[in-house]
Amino acid sequence: MPSPTPHPDDTITCSLVTVSGAIHGRVGAGRDHLLRFSVKNRSGRFYTQCPQERLQHPERLLPGARVLITGKLLSVFNTRIRRHQTVIRALSLSVIDRGRILSLLPDDTGARH
Repeated sequence: MPSPTPHPDDTITCSLVTVSGAIHGRVGAGRDHLLRFSVKNRSGRFYTQCPQERLQHPERLLPGARVLITGKLLSVFNTRIRRHQTVIRALSLSVIDRGRILSLLPDDTGARH
């Protein structure tokens, strides 16, 4: 029996993750109001999405910028490559610059500081 074909609306939530690293490649905005970029560190490359409407100081998201991300690990159907792709949907996003942490996306994890 053939396996079911993934549907573009299918999104599978896996877990909550925290990743730090440098932005690799370009930062792009989509028609769905999500900003997309990848973060690279020793463990690999992580595709990231964050909501544009809540983002503060988007000019800080440049290639090579060091970032700290807390978000949901998702499997999202990518229509361009016609398969599911693992992405991090950012709940909290900060830039690390000269030893300082600048929050660009207000914390949405429910954590109290």
